[in-house]
Amino acid sequence: MAKLTLKELENLSRLLLSPDDTSVELGFELLKNNKTAIPMLRRELILIWQLHEAPKFRREINEMLASKYTDKQLADWAKGFAIFTELPSIYRYSLRVQALIKAHENIRMDYQGLIERNPSYSLCYHALAYNLHQRLEKHLDIAELYYRIVLKANPRHEDALFYLAFLLDKDSGSYQEALDLYLKVESIRPTASAMLNNIGLLYDNMNQIDLAYTYYHKALKIKPNSTLYMQNLASLCTKKMKEADYKKEAKRLLLYLIDVEPRSGTNWNSWADYLWTVEQEYDAAEEAYLKGLKVAPNSSWLLGNLGELYIDIRKQYDKGLKLYERSLELKHSPYRLVTMITLLVNQYQNYSAAKDYYKQLVQLSSNNQIVRDRSLEDHQWLAFLEAEKVLLSEIQ
Repeated sequence: MAKLTLKELENLSRLLLSPDDTSVELGFELLKNNKTAIPMLRRELILIWQLHEAPKFRREINEMLASKYTDKQLADWAKGFAIFTELPSIYRYSLRVQALIKAHENIRMDYQGLIERNPSYSLCYHALAYNLHQRLEKHLDIAELYYRIVLKANPRHEDALFYLAFLLDKDSGSYQEALDLYLKVESIRPTASAMLNNIGLLYDNMNQIDLAYTYYHKALKIKPNSTLYMQNLASLCTKKMKEADYKKEAKRLLLYLIDVEPRSGTNWNSWADYLWTVEQEYDAAEEAYLKGLKVAPNSSWLLGNLGELYIDIRKQYDKGLKLYERSLELKHSPYRLVTMITLLVNQYQNYSAAKDYYKQLVQLSSNNQIVRDRSLEDHQWLAFLEAEKVLLSEIQ
């Protein structure tokens, strides 16, 4: 039998990789009558064997490959695709996860162009990306890559759009792309409240206040009992909305949250912040922070913010310092590290301790470049920049 031409091989490849099983079956029949083409179409066959949903197809291809290749060769190919069967059922990070990723990444580029021809094969990457991103919280660069593979062949896949946006929206440099992805989700399913809330958060982070307010309200309209959405809206109205009506809205929401969730440290922290920053009721704010710490004694935010009140308002520096230290033992947040470094340099001239916290701040920053946390007020950031100059001059 005459060898297939390059054009015929390409057509047969497309049949084998078609999302239509009738076309795949036709490709099988043609290949059975042209077995000399099996080596040229080996990668297509391996993809069907490893990624097709139908067991009968996988079995048939396994037999076809076994007629041409050794058990060792088959085992080596299967090793590169083991990630698809194993990773979705792994719930705890281990060295096995690293091994699965490494084995697949060693061969992925040889197959990716072919995988992208079949939306179902590309979709197999979603389970991998989700597991790394949401369950294991490891190898987020690989998770991002896998989400993008899904979307290249399935550009309107709602979950992949949402979770890629959710991954990207943690980095200010990716805010715009994350927003674009969320807006695509909104065009597909405008009643997805989590997506609407996340759009609100992005606009909030990008300081587009009116749009943030609009989207928080959209999310609450769909899910009016969500305390998370209420907290986000109340925080926006407290910190960024200027008119009195917005402050009233924040107060109403925060009092409601305290009423329905009195054992939430987050709610007490938000209420105390409001009392401090909006009403300048410092005694009441202190009382609210202390009530929060009764129900959430290990809240780094409650500890740190109460310490900040003692330092900024009461000028009780030693008392505030102890709370800062406890807060940072629980969580190394960039916000608290900035205020701690400022305190140690300006009030205590303790450059050794400040240096240690400064190293932690650098490590938490993208590309080891310190950037301003969005929660810092102008005067806090300027005070830190001055303290940083002093600290760097002292430790050189």
